[in-house]
Amino acid sequence: MGEMSRRSFLKTTAGVAAMGAAVPILSGGWQQLLGAEKPGYFEREFGITDALCQKVLAEALSRGGDFADLYFEHTISNWIILEDGKVNRAFSDVALGVGIRTVKGDQVGYGFTQELNEKSMLNAAAIAATISSGLRAKPAARFAWLETKNYYPLEQLLTAIALESKLPLVQKLNEKCFALSPLVVKVTAQFHDQQKRIMVVNSEGVKAEDLQPRDYLTAQVVAEKNGKREQAGWNLGGRQNFSFFTQNAIDEIAAKAVNDSLLLFDAVQPRPAKCRWFSRQA
Repeated sequence: MGEMSRRSFLKTTAGVAAMGAAVPILSGGWQQLLGAEKPGYFEREFGITDALCQKVLAEALSRGGDFADLYFEHTISNWIILEDGKVNRAFSDVALGVGIRTVKGDQVGYGFTQELNEKSMLNAAAIAATISSGLRAKPAARFAWLETKNYYPLEQLLTAIALESKLPLVQKLNEKCFALSPLVVKVTAQFHDQQKRIMVVNSEGVKAEDLQPRDYLTAQVVAEKNGKREQAGWNLGGRQNFSFFTQNAIDEIAAKAVNDSLLLFDAVQPRPAKCRWFSRQA
């Protein structure tokens, strides 16, 4: 891929029938970005080589810093929102950039750029370097991959899940909420998934990558009784596989959101607490 700054885009539709236009944006359009299962994602996709990292770290230490590191991030986030019985919002956001930190004693200098090219990264590193004013220091001559555990293994990358597979989640959640009580007058159902890739490279020669997924399904319910309205919500998710969102999960979210909204009709105003003031003689 070529140079890429932060981009965000929005696709708005009137209903489910129009959602097909968003499929290339929210799913298939990112198929080329799925190769994060093995080390080297940022080098393969954005050309971030060890030689480039050494050059940027050297610039960050050019004024005598004790330590420097680079924090790369590439995050893809998707949202599908159903309201008033229709999926009327679906949008994605892409964040890309690198933060560069220089440490001198207890002081920290920082630079940031959203453009992963040599010129932009060197400029950001020069800003971070201004925290110190000594002799040039040098980063490690080579980097060693840090072995990390996979704390949240995925059966399938979230960016590989087709939009058509996500739509039924919000539709079924909407239907379930309305089915649980005739007092429910409005439901907002939302599914969100995010796939964050990070890489940290430091001047001591340590290099590490991580893939951090996040997803959740949520319902916000409004109920009406005798002219009074109450609302409540609930969600389930975390760093889960997409297969986590079964019918049982949908039922649990709907039951909690609806029951909590109905429970509020019986809520009473708590009595004010009585306070006693004590004075202390010197």
